[in-house]
Amino acid sequence: MTLTSRLHRKKTVGPSNNVAFVGFEIDTIAEEVRLPADKLLKCRQSISQLLLAKSATLRELQSVIGLLNFACTVVVPGRAFLRRLVDKTMGVHKPYHHIRVTTDIKQDLQMWLNFLSFFNGKSLFHTEMFLDASTEHLYTDAAGAAGFGAVYKTHWFWGSFPPAWSEQNITLLELVPITLALETWAGRAFSATLPSGFPLPTATRLDQLTESASQLLTTSLSPASQALYRRAWLIFHTFREKFNIPNKFPVSDHVVFLYITHLHQSGYAASTIASHVSAIGFVHKLNKQTDPSESFLVKKTLVAVRKSRLPGAKRLPITDDILQRLLSSLHRAVGSSYQRCMYRSMFLLAFHAFLRVGEITHSVHNLQVNSIQILGSRVQITFHSFKHSEGQAETRFIDSNSRQPDCPIQALKDYIAVRGNTPGPLYTVHGSAVTRRTFVQVLKDTLTHAGIPSHGFNSHSFRIGAATTYAKNGASDAQIRFLGRWKSDAFKVYIRSPQS
Repeated sequence: MTLTSRLHRKKTVGPSNNVAFVGFEIDTIAEEVRLPADKLLKCRQSISQLLLAKSATLRELQSVIGLLNFACTVVVPGRAFLRRLVDKTMGVHKPYHHIRVTTDIKQDLQMWLNFLSFFNGKSLFHTEMFLDASTEHLYTDAAGAAGFGAVYKTHWFWGSFPPAWSEQNITLLELVPITLALETWAGRAFSATLPSGFPLPTATRLDQLTESASQLLTTSLSPASQALYRRAWLIFHTFREKFNIPNKFPVSDHVVFLYITHLHQSGYAASTIASHVSAIGFVHKLNKQTDPSESFLVKKTLVAVRKSRLPGAKRLPITDDILQRLLSSLHRAVGSSYQRCMYRSMFLLAFHAFLRVGEITHSVHNLQVNSIQILGSRVQITFHSFKHSEGQAETRFIDSNSRQPDCPIQALKDYIAVRGNTPGPLYTVHGSAVTRRTFVQVLKDTLTHAGIPSHGFNSHSFRIGAATTYAKNGASDAQIRFLGRWKSDAFKVYIRSPQS
């Protein structure tokens, strides 16, 4: 007996390691299920629209909730940050009624953007090293009034929350016993499942751990500083792996001394190195450990870094003549016509608008499509968020200049014509914002094709070059400070004289 059935050609996929199924992407190489590119783009666009809104209708909010609830299937950390959005719809019955998009909702949505970038995917084939709570006999719980506790096999602890925490969200309170359990019992059987990127402090008395957790939860670090410190720890971990330095905490001042030397030889600015050392010191203070950044050796090394500069380590400016050579060489460095058009616009806008790299690449300050308004022969750029903005948006204009061989406004018009006006980050590839690393790599490749040694140039070279060019052309300090959105005279260190 022969059974025959018709196959729908459009829905039939041959043998493949990557298959789309019921809205998800199944990858047998990575052994995970994740959101496909089109779903990722839709999620990011929906979130971006809501972030820029002061209010949304019940129907609009429910649409976003439904989309993110679907994404929770494979973006596992997201569910905890969906609760407040759902709560906002409670008691609202008419689909056209408006609901205020509050700061706490926007904070949750910002977390979702991070999760979509870094936690898109759920493994279906866990290795044997990952054990669940029932296997390890590890349980934690918390209640605002009763306190918190944890049990690990035959060990246990409990404690009460400070009175000031009575109004804290229960999700935050439940994090406390989890954190204390990891710190108290790290090094036992379940420690094999812990990530190695962030140092685990040695176990201390419970009251000290409670105070440490309090400091962690009530820290006054700004979002920008938190991002910087996380990145600093990641770079420090990479440094330890590269030179086979044991992953021990607390970190000795000798290791910090070697780390400073490594950063200096890698061309990092003295201020950036100081920020990385501050990140290390902050974590030590948080956990009541001796701060290695306060040692005599580290302090003197930082002084030496400030006073000295390795040959060629100074960041070089991309001036108007170098910019022209870059634009002429883009076709040799970038194969895709869409990306050539995009990078042409990025280079020109970064120079003429004094942009920081985070304003055109993936970051919390990334310019969105609706940040740009083309008004005939000029462009209006609204910076909703930027370094030192303190929550205040600022607007700048760029005027067209027919005498310029490459007009930033025309380049922007050409790019938007091929990109479209879909909400989201201004500069995207396959629906995702261009990353800083990709932008820097394309810049260095283009410099090489233009016959210019790339050493000394980086993403900040456009901003340095703009300040240098405007100063050379006679612009006043006040004009340069305004155009670059500087709050002080810090811009003066950007201006390069012919001798420098």
